[in-house]
Amino acid sequence: MGVRLIRENSDTPNVTNKDDARMVRYAYGGQNGYVQKYGRELDYIPSDNIFTIGSGMAVLQGWEVVIDSNGWQLELSTSDVTKRYYLVYLEVNLTLGGSAEIKSKTDELDYPTIEEGDDLTENLNGIARLELYRFTATRGVVADVEKRVSALGYMADALIAIDKRLNNLGFRIGTITVSSDFTADSSYTIKRQGNYVIGRCLLIPSKTPTVIPVGTVLGIVSEDMIPSEDYEPISAQAKLVVYGKDSPKKGQIEVTLISQFAQVTKVEFTFGWEAPPINS
Repeated sequence: MGVRLIRENSDTPNVTNKDDARMVRYAYGGQNGYVQKYGRELDYIPSDNIFTIGSGMAVLQGWEVVIDSNGWQLELSTSDVTKRYYLVYLEVNLTLGGSAEIKSKTDELDYPTIEEGDDLTENLNGIARLELYRFTATRGVVADVEKRVSALGYMADALIAIDKRLNNLGFRIGTITVSSDFTADSSYTIKRQGNYVIGRCLLIPSKTPTVIPVGTVLGIVSEDMIPSEDYEPISAQAKLVVYGKDSPKKGQIEVTLISQFAQVTKVEFTFGWEAPPINS
């Protein structure tokens, strides 16, 4: 028969382990790693001269491997004075019915390497490997432990992260709420692309010429346009500051020093600053 429905409408089991492994591999987006919230998540457990990996589930090319509650242990020599570099890895071997094993390699000069091995979707009798840990040991004392295997992310989390990145990269137009001391002839442009905000502002006082005291708030920048740090726009009429996200006055445009022309008919400035990510 040339065509097979993998999940037949039947009470007789017809899904093979190979079918499941392919499905798991696609479900995880081709990622290798450990399953979150299962067992101890393959954590490192310090225990004298024994290197111990806690319980959990690892996934290598869709093939799931469980470490039980006893964990996996490697006993180290307490009499060996030579500093040794260890590499611990998972090996899935599909020959002779299939098996999984955690193995280690050691070297006196540097961390050993392993070959990733076969593509287990392509080669149904292949052997594949996944590095789990690196560490050093002298006289059985474990040091420099580095977990090399990563957690498998949930697809929903990955999609949320992508949405956040796209949201931050998008083009948007902001607003400046201008103080009531300025007329409707005042104008502004403020735009954002990614984390960068640019624009210009022209503010016409209700009474001209007029004196603008130091500390006067000229306007407030909308939340999604606030600079990461305090920013001083370029203005010929006055020294200004736009307060950054960590300031109690965040987003306010304030006069910090008036120019030698005490009475002004306008305040005009351009600006360009870096803003924090939208979802930070």
